[in-house]
This record gives sequence, C-alpha cells and structure tokens, in this order.
Amino acid sequence: MSQVEALLNDFLYSPNYTPSTPDEVAAALGIRSAQGRRELKTLVQQLCERGLLTRLSGNRYALRKPKDGALTGRIIRTKSGKLLFLPNEEGQREVERLCPDREDALIPVQEGRGRDAMDGDTVRASIRLQRRTPFRRGRSPRRAHDLSDCTLSARVEEILSRGHNQWIGSYVSDVRYGSVAGDGKTSPARIRLAEPPPPDVLPFMTVVVEPISRPIGKMEATGRIIEVLGWPEDANVQITTVMRKYELPERFPEAVLDEVRRLPDAVSEAECAGRDDWRDRCVLTIDPESARDYDDAISLTREKNGWVLAVHIADVSHYVRPGSALDAEALRRGNSTYL
Repeated sequence: MSQVEALLNDFLYSPNYTPSTPDEVAAALGIRSAQGRRELKTLVQQLCERGLLTRLSGNRYALRKPKDGALTGRIIRTKSGKLLFLPNEEGQREVERLCPDREDALIPVQEGRGRDAMDGDTVRASIRLQRRTPFRRGRSPRRAHDLSDCTLSARVEEILSRGHNQWIGSYVSDVRYGSVAGDGKTSPARIRLAEPPPPDVLPFMTVVVEPISRPIGKMEATGRIIEVLGWPEDANVQITTVMRKYELPERFPEAVLDEVRRLPDAVSEAECAGRDDWRDRCVLTIDPESARDYDDAISLTREKNGWVLAVHIADVSHYVRPGSALDAEALRRGNSTYL
C-alpha cells in the first residue's frame, strides 16, 4: 500500500469525514505534487468501481458502506444486456429461506442498480422481496406472510473482484484517439480510448485494452490499448484472441518447470514392476507433428489367428505426485482447452 493510499483510507474512514472533492481531499492530506494528486484521483475512481464511494453533485464523493445482510455472488450478463445475480452456496440457502418455492437460482438485478458491474464480476448484493401481482379490488388479498406470489430482485452494493481485467475488441478510428468495439458481454460494446493508440494499429485490427473506467449509466467505458494482436482473419490471431478473452494461462510457473526438468529420461526397473514392457516392439505414435503432446500410440502384431491391434495411452498421472507444484498447477487448470 502506497503512502497516498494509506493517507486516503485513514481520511475516508475518520469520523469527521464529509463528502469532498478530490482536490479538497488532497489539500486536507497535504498532497501538493501533481503525481500525488493523479494517484489520489485514480484511487478515488477505483473505490467508486468497488462500490465503497459514491459520486455526488459537485464532484464530491461520499463513503458508501454495503447494506447489512448483503449476499456474495457472481454477475451474469445475458445476450440482451440484462444483469443477473447468482448467489454463492451460502447466499442460495438464504434465498431458499426467503422464497422456498423458487427454483431458479438467478436473480434479476434492478435496472440502474448494477453499478458498473459486468459479466463475471464477484459482488455483494442486497436482495429485495416484492409481490408479483398487486392486490386488485374484488379479489382476496394474500396474507402478508404468504411468499408464494413473491419475486426477488438484486441491487449491487459492492464489487469485490473483476471477472475480466482486460478487454478484447476491434479498433475503430472514430473519435480523437479512436475507440474499440467489444462483444458487449466479456467487454463493453464500445470503449473510448483515453490515450493515443500504438502507431502500428490499423482500423479493424484486434486489440487488447486495459480498462480505465467501466460503463455505468450513460457514462461509457474508457481504456488504453496494451497489445495489438493483428488482423482477425489470421488463424494465430484468432487463437490468441480466445486466450486473451478468457485469460487462459500461456506459461507454466517456474516451480513447475523446475520439477519437470528433474524428471528422469529413463524408466527405472522399479517403475517397470507390474507393467508390460513393450519397448522392444514397434509402437508408433498417432499424434501429428504439430501436436503439443505425444500420449497416444498404436502397434500392430501378426498372430496365428490374425492381427492384434494394441492402443497405448500414456500414464501421465504417474509423474504428477500429490502435493507437488505440478499437481497444484494441474488442479488450477482443471481441463484441456482445445483451440
């Protein structure tokens, strides 16, 4: 934590704090340098994104604490642009207590109450219970404690972590520095660039954007281009785009590489015990030259009554010891992603 961040936290959570502008906060903290003021404004913006501060008229910021009883969960954005709140396991038990007959775990977020949450974000949200059909004259009103005709809606109170720390899109040279057209789900539909783009970027190229501010209400998202991937028709660019979009790991930690380097090239006699040794037979891999691993093979042997086709699958798990760095990395990745 920087000195400016520590001073800001102490100031905001002091009992005497009143809604102030960033300049007023800087003056109260004795921050006079241009660099310190820029850092302060960035920190204020980040606290707003997390839902800890709210902006008032006159560019003043007030401290905003989450409501008691808020549930933790994840935001899901539909194709139509609506936000849904999926509570975690503990939150779902609370929802079942409120609405025992409810089958769908997804709760719609009230329009205009999603802050700047986006698809994949982890948030704290308060839940509102309301009747689905109002009382009408001539009909018997339901009892106040009857919840079978109730529906739930959510309001995002605090953003705990972001689901996507970078956005992928197509560069457009439309405004001062240009903009980037995203997919509207994992990235905003339009991102206005707040800084000049790299000199090698051309319109319609696929780029990676670092968020500066996220869309909220009528305020559009802003960001800066941190990587130019290239033309979207290029197969390599398409693969890289998917990896950047879903933040798939490209490299292995050094601890994993060290463990792999220490693995022996030869198979010991102890490892052969209990196994059939086929090393003196003709066994051919069926993986192509372009494969990332060679774990499938076949062999064909003539017998008296015909041919025997043997299929060989590598026992990779033999080299992944429980508790090792390789084991932890395998658990973190969890699956093979085919691009």
